[in-house]
Amino acid sequence: MTGNRAIKHWTLLLLSCCVLLPSLLRAEESRGRESILIISSYNPDTRRMSSFITEFERQVVASGVPCDIYIETLECKSINDAPLWISQTDNLITRYESKGLRAVVLLGQEAWASFVSLGRIPKDVMCFSCFVSSNGIVLPPPAGTDSTGSWMPRSINYMNMVDSLHSVGGLLNKYDVRRNIELIRTLYPEVENLAFISDNTYGGISLQALVREEMENYPDLNLVLVDSR
Repeated sequence: MTGNRAIKHWTLLLLSCCVLLPSLLRAEESRGRESILIISSYNPDTRRMSSFITEFERQVVASGVPCDIYIETLECKSINDAPLWISQTDNLITRYESKGLRAVVLLGQEAWASFVSLGRIPKDVMCFSCFVSSNGIVLPPPAGTDSTGSWMPRSINYMNMVDSLHSVGGLLNKYDVRRNIELIRTLYPEVENLAFISDNTYGGISLQALVREEMENYPDLNLVLVDSR
């Protein structure tokens, strides 16, 4: 698993640099110095985030692109704060648009979901997602939603959104829930109940939504939702 994570990390970095740097070099010829905004879902000093940001900055400098790189964090925790994530993302993009914003890199599912929920794409700004799953849920949650687990949103496919948006891309991980269910049934043919344990994070709730959707294809199985919140 460690090797797979390392491969994904460098694949993300390589893809982001291949997409962003050539366009930034072309833009520099006509516009001059611009800026890249990195928005992290949570503390950018965590190992996975910091290693990506450090190497990304190194690649930008080595390429000769005269861009200032700004790093901001949403400090995402409970899903109850989702409306705040969206407003923060909107405010950050608006603030840096006045600094010649050329690209936005969104690290983590919460930052990506907040960006998609804005309903607007900054003009002439490339947007790239990293550490994001292809499945998600619509933000923000309904008013009055709390941590009791009563909110049951439908799963959405971000791949469809990315394909329809101009200047937006990234590498999205896909959870193959169906193959997991089939594996369980192969190992335990008599199984009748499947339990899914989730928490009150965006990742937990969005994955639960995907599992509930897939379980509709298995009417002979009962899904038991275990809330660790």
